[in-house]
Parts: sequence; C-alpha cells; structure tokens
Amino acid sequence: MNFFEILGIKATNDLDEIKGAYRKKLVDVNPEDNPEEFKILREAYEEAINSITKGIKINDDKVTEWINKVKDVYNNLETRRNVESWRNLFDDEVCHDFDFTEEIKDSFITFLMDYYWLPKDVWEFIEETYDFNEMREDLYEKYPENFVNYIVKEPSYKGWFKFNLLHGDPYADIDKYINLSDRLMTMNGSGNYEEVENILEELKSIDLHSEAIDTELMRYFLWKEDLDKALSLALELDSKNLEDDYIKYYIAEVFFKVGKYEEAFEMCKKLIENYPPHYSAHRIMASYYVKKEDFKNAKEVFYKLLELYPNDNLVNQEMRKANELIIEKYEENFKKNLISDDKKEELAWSYIQNDKFEEGLEAVKSINFENVEPYKYYNLLGRTYCFLKDYKNAYPILNKWLEEILKMDETAPKYEERIKRLSAVYALISDCHYDNYINNNKKEEDLKKTLEFIDKAIEVDKVQYWKIGSMLRKAYILTEIGEYKTCIDLCSQIIELDRNCYYAYFYRQKCSFHLDLNQDVIDDYYNLTDIYAMYPEPYLLAIEVYLKFDMYEDALNIILDSEANEVISNEIKFQKLVVERLKAKDKEESLAVIEKIDNFYKEIENDKGDLKDIEFLFYQKAIAYHHIEEYNKAYEIINNQLKDSGRLEVSQLKARVLTCLGKKEEGAILFNKCYEESKNDYWPIVDYEDMNKIFIRSGKVNESIKLLEDTYKNVQEEDGKVKCLIGLAKIYALLKSQKTGISRFFSSFGDSKNLNKYIDILINEYGENVKALQFLGEYYAYYLKNFEKALEVLYKGIDLEKDKEDFYKDNIHGIINTLIEVLYILDFKKELKKYTDNIFLYIERNHNSIEEYAKDPSSAKATYYSIAFWYLASGDLEKAKYYQNIMKKSVLCSFCTMCFCYEDLLIEAKIQESFGQYKKAYESYQKAFDIHLNDLELIYKLEILKEKI
Repeated sequence: MNFFEILGIKATNDLDEIKGAYRKKLVDVNPEDNPEEFKILREAYEEAINSITKGIKINDDKVTEWINKVKDVYNNLETRRNVESWRNLFDDEVCHDFDFTEEIKDSFITFLMDYYWLPKDVWEFIEETYDFNEMREDLYEKYPENFVNYIVKEPSYKGWFKFNLLHGDPYADIDKYINLSDRLMTMNGSGNYEEVENILEELKSIDLHSEAIDTELMRYFLWKEDLDKALSLALELDSKNLEDDYIKYYIAEVFFKVGKYEEAFEMCKKLIENYPPHYSAHRIMASYYVKKEDFKNAKEVFYKLLELYPNDNLVNQEMRKANELIIEKYEENFKKNLISDDKKEELAWSYIQNDKFEEGLEAVKSINFENVEPYKYYNLLGRTYCFLKDYKNAYPILNKWLEEILKMDETAPKYEERIKRLSAVYALISDCHYDNYINNNKKEEDLKKTLEFIDKAIEVDKVQYWKIGSMLRKAYILTEIGEYKTCIDLCSQIIELDRNCYYAYFYRQKCSFHLDLNQDVIDDYYNLTDIYAMYPEPYLLAIEVYLKFDMYEDALNIILDSEANEVISNEIKFQKLVVERLKAKDKEESLAVIEKIDNFYKEIENDKGDLKDIEFLFYQKAIAYHHIEEYNKAYEIINNQLKDSGRLEVSQLKARVLTCLGKKEEGAILFNKCYEESKNDYWPIVDYEDMNKIFIRSGKVNESIKLLEDTYKNVQEEDGKVKCLIGLAKIYALLKSQKTGISRFFSSFGDSKNLNKYIDILINEYGENVKALQFLGEYYAYYLKNFEKALEVLYKGIDLEKDKEDFYKDNIHGIINTLIEVLYILDFKKELKKYTDNIFLYIERNHNSIEEYAKDPSSAKATYYSIAFWYLASGDLEKAKYYQNIMKKSVLCSFCTMCFCYEDLLIEAKIQESFGQYKKAYESYQKAFDIHLNDLELIYKLEILKEKI
C-alpha cells in the first residue's frame, strides 16, 4: 500500500488535500494507544508532502535536519533538563526564516506527540515560544483532542517529574524510566498494585536512579505493611537531607507508622511552616496529639484543617473520635462534679460537636461564670442554645458575645482568631430574628433585622467558605420570603466565588422556577446533577417545567436520569406515572398505566416517603379513566377517594364526568363554581371559552351571553376580544338551527340584529385578525352560503400569515383547515390538491412522517381528525379511513371540554357523505351537533342533508 492509499486519497499535488486527509485520519489514530499505526500514518504524510515539489522537499530537508537536533537534545538527560539547550535550538537560523516557520512549528508539535517528558522550565519556555492556548482551535483541527488538551494545560501539570533527582547514564532510556515512574505513582494513588513487581524489575534494567522512585517504593512498602523495608528507605532518604517536601512527608508518615512519633511530629511542623495548608502534615500532627492524649491540641489542629478544608468528612470523623475520647475521659467525673471548669468547657464543646446538645447545655450551665473568660462562655452557651433552636434564650447571650468581640483591640490575645468569629455571631443573631419573624406574625421589623445581620456576617467574613455559608443562609431566606430575583442575583455571586457550590445552584433553580425562567431551571438542573446527582428536587423541578410545555419525552429523560443515578424518591416515581398517563395513546396503554398506579399505591400505602400528595395518585387514575371514556369508573374514584379533596382540578374533572354521564345541569353548576373561583388566576383552571361551551350544552344561553359580554369588556388582548365576539356571534347564529328544527335544546331568544352587530365589529375593528377572518369565512360560507365572499376573507387571512416562518405550524389546524373545508364543499379539486400537498410536504420536511407529527397523545385525536380529513379532501378515501381508525383508538385530547369526541362523529359523517350515505351522515352530524352546538359548519351540513333526504 503506497502513502496516498494510507492517507485514503488518490495521488495528488494538492498540499491542502494531503494535509486535510492527514488530519482526518488523525481523529481515529491515537499515538498513545496505537504508536505503530501513528508512525505509519506520519511517514505516509511526510512521503506525500515530499512527493509534491522540489521546493517543498528542500524545506522538509532543512526541517528534518532541525528536528534531528531536537531529538539529540531530548535524548540526553543533561541537555533535556537544561532550558538553555532548548533556547539554543530555537535560536537556529531555520527557526527565524519566514519560509520555514510554519513547517518548523508543525514538525515540532508533531514531535511533542511522541516526546513529551520534559521539565517544567522547558515547558514554560516552549509555551513562551508557542502560545498553545491561543492556537487551541487550530490545533484541534490537526491533532488528537487529548494531545491538544495536554499541551494546553499549565506547565505545572506537565512538568510533574523531578528531573533534578534523576541521575545515571545520560543516554539511558529516560522516557521508559519516567513512564514506569508514572505507573508506579498512579498505583500508589489508586491502591492497585497488580503489576508493581514487573515495574520494579524493568526499573532495575535501566541505568538510572531517582529518589522519587525510592519514595514511591517507600509508599508501596507502607501499603504492604512491610515496615522494615519502608523504614530502611526512609532512613536512607532522610540522611540525604533532600529539599523536597513530597519526599519529606512520606518519610514522616513512615516514622509515625513505626512509632518514631517525635521525629514525624518535628518533620510535619517544618512542612507546615513551608506550606501552611499542608493537609496530610496536619493530620499526622493531630494523630500525634491524640497519641499523647493531648486532645485539646489535637482539636486545635482539627479546627485549622476544617477552616482550610470545611467539607472534609475524614477530618470531621477524626474530630468526633477525639470528642468521644474526651467524653469518655471526663464524663464520669463530671457527673460527680469532680472536674474543673476548664475541663467542663472542654467536655461541653465535645458534646456539642458530637450533636449531644442537651448534655452540652448541662455541662455549660454547670460552669462557674467567674472562673472562665466571658468571651468563651458566651460563645459556648449562645451556640448551644442555637443548636437546640432555643433562639429566645440564645438571643441575649449572643448579644453579650458580640459585645465581647467588639470591645477587643488589636493587641488583645487571640485577637485575629476571635475577630473571625464576628461573622458567626452576626449570622446566629440573624437566625434569632428570622425565627421571631416566622413565629411572631411575620413582622416586617424582624425580617429587616434578619437581613441586616446576615448582611453584616457576609460583609465581615474574610474566610471564603464561611462567607459563602452566610450568603447561602441569606439565599434560603430570600427564597422563603419570595424575593426570587434578588436571590438569583445573590446565588450567581456565590457561584462566581465557588463554581461547585451545590446550594447556590439549588436556590437559584427554585427561584427561576417561581419566576417561570424555564430554561434557567433546566440549565441549573444539569449544573446540580453534575455536582451531586442524588437529591430529587432538581429533577422534579425540571420534570415540572417540561410537563408545563407538554414535552413528555424530555420529562421522561429526566426521570430516566434519576433512575440511572439511583435517586430515591416516590415523588419522581409518581411523576413517571403522570408522564406515562400523558403519553398513553389508546385504551390499552391507559389501562396499563392504571394498573401501575394501583401497584404503586400498594407499595407506598404505609410509607409514602417524599410523595407530597397521595390524593393526586387517585386524581391521575380518574383522569386516565375519563380519557378512555369510562366515566362511571372515573366518577366512582372522585366520589370515594377524592370526595373531600376541595381542589379545583378535582371539581372540574367531576363536572366533566357529570356532563358525560348526562347530568348536564349538575355539571354546569359545578363548572360555574370552578370558573368563579379561578377566573382571576393568571392561568384559570376553567377559562371563559370552556365555560361558554358548558353553558351552551346545558341550555344556559343567557348565562353564556352575559359571560362573553363581560369578558369582552374586561379582556385586554385582541385575540381574547375576538374570541368573545365569535362566541357571541355563534350563539345568535344558533337561532337558525332552532328555526329549521335542527336544534333540540333552545327556546326562542334574541334576534338577528345582535348577530349583525357582532359581525360588523369583527369586520370593521378586527378585519386584520386571522382568527376573526377564519370565523368570517365560516359565517359567509355556512350561514349566508356566500362561498365567494367566504373564499375572499379566507385568502385574505392566509395572505396576512403566508410570509411568517411558522406559517403552516401556526395555521394548519386553523384558517387553512377552514379553507380546505370550504374548497371541499365546492369541489375545487385543483386548489384542494395544492393545499393538501403543501401540508403533507410540510409534515415530511419537519416531522419525517405523519406518525411522528401526530405522536403527542395529548392532541393525537384532533390531529388524526385533520389528517383523515386532508386525505378525504384529496380524494384518498383509503388513507382517510385508515387514519380515522387510528383516531378512534386514541384517547381523548387532554384539552378537550366536550366529554365525547365530536370529531370522531364529524369525520364519520364526512366519509359517509362522500359515499352518498346521506341518512347515516345526517345522523352522525346530528350527534356531533348535540355535543358541539355552536359549530356553524354542522348547522350548514344538517340543513343541506335534510333537504337531500
């Protein structure tokens, strides 16, 4: 295979094509995993470049000569670790020749893919020469992502190996030695030592030595508990007096393990002097004090560690162990009143830090105030009351503690240590005010003081961890009192300080949810679960957002994420049942969900866990029965399990079920009650359109007119006003159905003047509103039988919308459908085909298939009606009947207020009419009309078919 075949291209002189092929192949060839394959690919690339022109070959000769010099520097230990050797390389004239700079850069970076073990100062020099971070995006196009990420990182990460400790043959296999060292260090970090003996043998075969390797061996022997070998290495390393804190620490660890406590202690003291946050050195010092039963000093070390690493569970556990030892040491004599006040103080702190607050309070109260420093006494007693949530007694003590802090001057003993506690006392006083606010009629003054003192705590705190703690406390309060926007801003400030602060994202997500900042809720869901994936609430808020917008698949994906992360939550399990109920497409799937609800209830009947409301289980079951038109079963659940609910959702469901069971009067009364209770809400459970339909079906025409007229006066949005006018016009148009004997529900009311009044308003004031034009099209076609005028206004409405990006999405089930219905009546086949073809083309482009387009079960029935009608209008009766059958099996639409699906009857009637079965069609239209009395098309169809029959 020649070099072009290896690159996957035909022979070419196009340099860009060769480079592009090489980059493409690099994506699948990782030099670390497949060094041989990468070598073959690189050689093929170089051969292809050399084959193009003589000029480029000359360049390559010069570049190759320079790269060979680079390899010589790299392969010698002394020159590799000497940064001046590298500076001299890059001072070569070829590096400054404009004709070669790009080739030099590319060749050197490619060199680094294989030869990357370099000292830190050499990496720093290379990064001064080539700003890898600046050229990152270009590098990603040419080189593997993991390699680019490696060379972009800070030099401290790449220069971890201690070249200054390496000695031996300068031409030995340095890279192999470093690789083995790296593997040994990794094993020490992970505790996986399966290959360690092989590594040691390989290291012996290389004529190099490093005290860093001795240190790793020392760690290995510690793990094996071979303390003799570990100590032998430790003593040898200690005798060399190496200035390396990493080595010194592990010598100290070995000394401590073998009982050389004093030596280990002194070494750790020096390590902490060099680097105060040295975690492991502090741990050894604390263990030393515990061994000496000097618990007071041990706890002082633990305090320092907790200030440095506040979330460290191991330190907290060690602190608790020390406290238990103190309790064990003093408790018996305390009960006999045989210990001094300073020991009582020590015992009290131990009780409190181990969550034994009642015992701690008893110990504090036994202290003679005159024998202890007031600062320490008030600190201890004030905190103890707060831990017991006894804020009433805590408040005066905390104020005395605050006075003690504020009156200190900078020369006072332990001033620096004690002034740090100022934020703590402010925060605790804030808690006292907040407790008073919650339990004392929520007085504004208490809330003001709460926020004032927490702000003081935030202001004075110099330790970031404690500052964040106070800020989070404020975020909690702001969330509880509904100051959501302020809380979001505060949480964003916390996140700037600490990107991994879980509760900052948590409070921000909650507040975003309350403010309907839905995308922010989802974004913070991902932030939260990246940090910690076990709390259910972030999942639940994200699920609720997706359900709000009927995005069932997205909600289900969140639920599946929670299951993958093994989140324990009955509330999430319940939400999964809700999603499955909403996604159920037919009776069979709905019954399966009902069975799951029953099984879930049995599972949680005696322990509902975090499930907020078990009643809603039954509500979901009742809705499921309603949607498959098993109204008696739904009614039974409402009257039994939900009878004392008092919820509007339940009352509305009951009203629907009553109407479906033929109890229209009772249903209308209950609907009206729901409407009155919720009409002032931003999202009322029953809106005026639903209420209008309910009044009409119940024969309450005058009530319907009053409802729509009142709403028309009060509603501000244009579409709302248009809907009211259309509703009023339809009511007065129903006179015609009564006069022609079609309607069986109404006694005489009103006159045609009212109809004309509302039509005139729609024409004169809302002649540019698409919904108004859609209705006027229906009015001219079905009421006046003026089809020419009907088409005129319908085309006008379509012209208003046709340039919009979402023209079909917004109008396909609205004005376009009305136009198709009119064209179908007129049998305008050419125009019909134009619109139905465009609809099917839109569905294919945007949804791939009709099934995908109609996949939302909450509206599938209505969607399949439209699809069946489009095929009927286009003359494809077979597909019309096919989608009619799918429609019949689908559950009722979730937004439907009809109780029975009149569209089932409507498509049945239209298909029957197309076959000339006029009597059957008339009966189907009449049944549909009985459900949907103010549909003008139905009035028209019944009149026409009555004449034909």
